[in-house]
Amino acid sequence: MTLPVTDEPTVLPDFVDVPHDLKVDEGDEAVLKVRVIGMPTPEISWFVDDNAVEPSDRISVTSEGDQHVLVIHKANLDDEGMYKCVAKSEAGKAICEVELLVEGEAKLQIVGGIDSLVV
Repeated sequence: MTLPVTDEPTVLPDFVDVPHDLKVDEGDEAVLKVRVIGMPTPEISWFVDDNAVEPSDRISVTSEGDQHVLVIHKANLDDEGMYKCVAKSEAGKAICEVELLVEGEAKLQIVGGIDSLVV
């Protein structure tokens, strides 16, 4: 009996750097960075609340080597949620999650007119 010999070792995908939960002000930039190792090189997918993140003019996804970055330019309240990065290869799968909170701008509303304002 002979067993197949593979030239490449397989290493399960693993996150060696993960983001912490993030809070940004509305209109600010939100940056989520991960570093993933594995053999073969894992494919990276981003999700928000279990929906695939679609790059757009406001959302960019980049990968360089083992570094993967999701950037939300001018974050708004709709961007809030649980973000998940999935690293998958034929060796296996790894997942990391981070919560993004977006704080809305505080607005001052004067009820009753300016004459009723007390400071």
